[in-house]
Amino acid sequence: MHIIIVTDDVLYPTNSGGRSALLGECEALVAAGCELTLVVSHRNVISLDDVARHEELASRVVFVHRSGFAATSALHPMAPYQMKSRRTASRDLAVSLCRDDTVGVIASHEWTIPLAKSIAGPSGLQVMLRSHNDEVAYMHALAKSSTGLRKLYYLAEAIRLQRVLKKIYLDITAVAILSRDDSAAYTRFGLEPKFVPAVMFREQDCNVNISNTPPPSARLLFVGALDMPQAVAGLEWFCKRVLPRIRSAIPHAEIHVAGRRASKELSQFLLACEGVNFHREVEDLEPLYMSGRVFVNPVFSGSGVNIKVGPPAIRGIPIVTTTTGARGLTHLAPGFLITDDEVEFAASCQMLLENDSVWLERSHELSTRASSVSSQAIAQSLLDMFQETRV
Repeated sequence: MHIIIVTDDVLYPTNSGGRSALLGECEALVAAGCELTLVVSHRNVISLDDVARHEELASRVVFVHRSGFAATSALHPMAPYQMKSRRTASRDLAVSLCRDDTVGVIASHEWTIPLAKSIAGPSGLQVMLRSHNDEVAYMHALAKSSTGLRKLYYLAEAIRLQRVLKKIYLDITAVAILSRDDSAAYTRFGLEPKFVPAVMFREQDCNVNISNTPPPSARLLFVGALDMPQAVAGLEWFCKRVLPRIRSAIPHAEIHVAGRRASKELSQFLLACEGVNFHREVEDLEPLYMSGRVFVNPVFSGSGVNIKVGPPAIRGIPIVTTTTGARGLTHLAPGFLITDDEVEFAASCQMLLENDSVWLERSHELSTRASSVSSQAIAQSLLDMFQETRV
């Protein structure tokens, strides 16, 4: 069985929640007996080592470089940049990617649907959308957390996307959503989405050694995409409003922050904050996970699922999050400490840093819940969706 997956980003380096989830799904499909062809949209130069990692995963990999913002906007001013920057496939390329045993194409984001359709069209293959979010709502959430030109860009992107959704959803045979909360975004277009949880824990995550021993450090941990406004706003809120409260009670407490594409302004802010250790983009997050005692997820806007909480959850690292940060994670949320109040957020962190009994209780609850989510079952759900819609 052969499946073509059109990615919205590279899979390696795997230093974000979205990349980890998509890579986990690809690995699970391979483990289920599928051969994969990856069509990888990317913006930046890919190292030879990362190219090799992609090629080890799939039987064939095609890298499609995205066009730049200025050129894309000049050519397609009324269309979403994120969509139009991803070039469609020529008929010759599309035909060459398909095989007799190809069951369909997975578009791993709304942005990749035109590219996926251009690949599927010549051979009449099914196209499944693996949704990340209610993307229009997500753009509005990003705008709410932004200012200036960035805010205008997100608002414009939401409007442009809304205008083309009806058209791009035509001929989509199945939609797999990460959160049941996003169902209405698809049912209003006549689609019948199916809830399929994200692969939040890759095999290497599930095989980690959970010591069930609280780390002796007073280290908090944040890992996330530092170019996302809601992540930046939440992290700044934590550093300004919550961390000082924690450090007033535990002076040696500190937070370690890692993530990709931090702006110059955010980098300067983090480097200047007392009690903040800023690691920038990290290839291997395991040392940070091993030394972190509490994972924090202070986000107040956005949609979809906060996949970044997956790796700490499976490792039994207690998580303090906001209501938004727990959105769509009904299977894990009982293991979180959830609050939107800065005083309660600080108190929750302080309790987990100081109280070994509470830490052990939360660690066990979270790792137990996390381990009940099977990547094999998720892969099978995706395969079943292709079978259910096959004519």
